[in-house]
Amino acid sequence: MPQEALTSVALTTMIALALTELHVELVAGSAAWIAAWWVLREPAAREPGVCED
Repeated sequence: MPQEALTSVALTTMIALALTELHVELVAGSAAWIAAWWVLREPAAREPGVCED
């Protein structure tokens, strides 16, 4: 029985770590996309005093 309990804990820990890693990767990827969009957006949007109505 103790071996089965350890296996269960190990499996649960492995799954939790995998899900955490996926979440970190998704957040980092989203941040990279937003940063790229921010840097590469149209130049007129970055110039002060320019307003498109």
